[in-house]
Amino acid sequence: MNQIKRLPLFLCFCLLVQIGFSQSDTIRLNEDTLQIEYLFAEDLTFRKEAKTSLDNFQFYNPVLGQPFGYTFLSNYGAPHKQLIYQPRIREGFDIGLHQYDLYRRTKSSIRFYNSARPYTDLKYVAGGQEDAVITAVFSQNLNKRTNILFDYKKLIHRGAYQEQRVRHTNMVFSAWHRSKNDRYLAFLSWNNNLIKNQNNGGIVNEADLTDNAFGNRILVPVNVETAQTEYTTNEFSLTQYLSFSKKKKDSIPNLPAPKRNPKLPPIEDETPIRSSNGGNFPQYGGVVNTPKQSPKDTVPPVLVNVVQDSIKKPPSFLKKDRKMEPLEVKSSLVHHFAFEDIEYKFFDNAPATDSSFYGIYQTNQRGIRHFLRIRKIENSFSAPFAFGQAKFEDAPLILIKPKLSHRIYFINQEPLKSVLNNLFVGGDLAIKPPVKDMDLRVNFHYGLADNLGDLTLKGTLKSGLGSLGDIEAFILQQRYKPNLIQQQFYISQVKLWDNDFVKTNELNLGFQYHFPKWKVKAGVQYHLIDNYIYYNNQSIPAQFTGALNILQLMAWNDFKIWKINVENQVVFQQTGNTYLRLPKFWSKHSLFIEGKIFKKVMLSRLGFDLRYNTNYQADRYLPQSGQFYLQDDQNLKFYPVLDLFVSFKVKTFRALFKVENLSQLVSNKTYLTAPNYPMRDWMIRFGIAWRFFD
Repeated sequence: MNQIKRLPLFLCFCLLVQIGFSQSDTIRLNEDTLQIEYLFAEDLTFRKEAKTSLDNFQFYNPVLGQPFGYTFLSNYGAPHKQLIYQPRIREGFDIGLHQYDLYRRTKSSIRFYNSARPYTDLKYVAGGQEDAVITAVFSQNLNKRTNILFDYKKLIHRGAYQEQRVRHTNMVFSAWHRSKNDRYLAFLSWNNNLIKNQNNGGIVNEADLTDNAFGNRILVPVNVETAQTEYTTNEFSLTQYLSFSKKKKDSIPNLPAPKRNPKLPPIEDETPIRSSNGGNFPQYGGVVNTPKQSPKDTVPPVLVNVVQDSIKKPPSFLKKDRKMEPLEVKSSLVHHFAFEDIEYKFFDNAPATDSSFYGIYQTNQRGIRHFLRIRKIENSFSAPFAFGQAKFEDAPLILIKPKLSHRIYFINQEPLKSVLNNLFVGGDLAIKPPVKDMDLRVNFHYGLADNLGDLTLKGTLKSGLGSLGDIEAFILQQRYKPNLIQQQFYISQVKLWDNDFVKTNELNLGFQYHFPKWKVKAGVQYHLIDNYIYYNNQSIPAQFTGALNILQLMAWNDFKIWKINVENQVVFQQTGNTYLRLPKFWSKHSLFIEGKIFKKVMLSRLGFDLRYNTNYQADRYLPQSGQFYLQDDQNLKFYPVLDLFVSFKVKTFRALFKVENLSQLVSNKTYLTAPNYPMRDWMIRFGIAWRFFD
């Protein structure tokens, strides 16, 4: 409770600090001027940070913001599961705990920024006294070769029912440095995930939801009252590049200070103007002005820098401009080191003595405990080399990146301890064929040590069709070992199973057509899985030795009429098998009116989000193993879930007002997202977000 009260205070403190610092500059900075950029440790392409907008601002929950549907156990921060099957890239040892993946930060998702000015992004969303999430991102270039980042997120959610409390914390610190000649690059990061989730096992009886005796949801009986999951990861990563390619000279020379005609009136208008090649004018941050001409002045207007208080001396804050130059690393030697410490624990210190809920998992009447600790040390070496010059763009014709990777795992699966080695050889291949807007990429790795025979081969082809749009096709072939929990499992130091499953073979094919003029996309995907491993009705892993087929048809369409915007996504899928149960139809829709109000200063949106999937036999959730398993008792019925939202934007400030599950007020129904887990009743949330560039 006290922590929740501190969250808005902390946010207000950050805002006041930023506003206080920003008062020292009289020149107003904006996103167009600064062009915040970021890149990843394994992809050195600078990407522009999305400008402040209202797009998807209402999807504060990462589960609801995914491109394909997910379901979760009714509570923000609770375990989740795919509704639309999508393959997971496998690379060696896998613990088998993926129910919190969307709430975790990993080293591959960490952004390394390039900002001429300090960059801060603050967000706060709340729905009650113990229901809030706060996000704070701060990045700054220390100089033109070094940047630091701090990223923090805190989620606290009490839930509507007993023993549902969630507390998640994510922290990231990163820094990257480039030498003066770009011969050496280093990317350093540390990220921490702390997940705490009370497990109530769901409600005892669905009929209690309509019983007047339980008008307050906190009174509805639940299966478990003393269980909790704690999942902690700490990951340190260092990626280094030693480049063999020479740095090209800057194609845009520093511009001299423009001379100003003394007959011109004072500068009033601020219209950003870009250089002809899309870049910025380096010396002055890329912003120039066309002053308004006085009726008495017959001298034609000329370009004059907006931030220049004196022709002879630029303003003081330009001296602090630490914008980095474009990065060019084509041929290099790359070393990646990572250390990760993972600890997972489920415990119930006072389980019911009749074993009614835990069944075979209650091996000790005094308590239940599932404990795992994994420590991983990773070293990989790669050597990307570029050959030739692409015909239609500034990129190499061929880029080859051979790679050797070794990982050693120290596994403590209480009470068993073991050591596992993974060794992979492979690489990446990128080709720019002599056809405009065509790109071919191939990724491959093969296991040689304890993961002998593991294989991943992925190919992606993109091609433009001119005015007819563009197409994309992919193929993914994988062969992988069962994960740790599928192979063996201990509860309270008692072995429950020790399996000898064969490797799973998986083939995924996909094709997509995009017609930007009409904002239409359509695609088809096919998935073929041999030796699929699932959790049966007794919540024990089993292997289906036949072939499992999944066929999916997908379509996206966005259109606008006047100020009315409509966004649609629909998916049809057919599994044709009883071992993987998913809805046959899923869709997500948004309808909103967008326009400027209050003298066209504030951009506003008013609209609805709607999600729907057909009825199906959804899997149950087993908290002690963290897995979803088959059940034949219930065919869950679903109705459209409607959310109302109103959002506003003024410059870099945004605000959100949202009514979730509004459709419950109309239908007066509460459906289950999983057996025994009812969806949260309708509720109101509000949120604010603010970006600072100083």
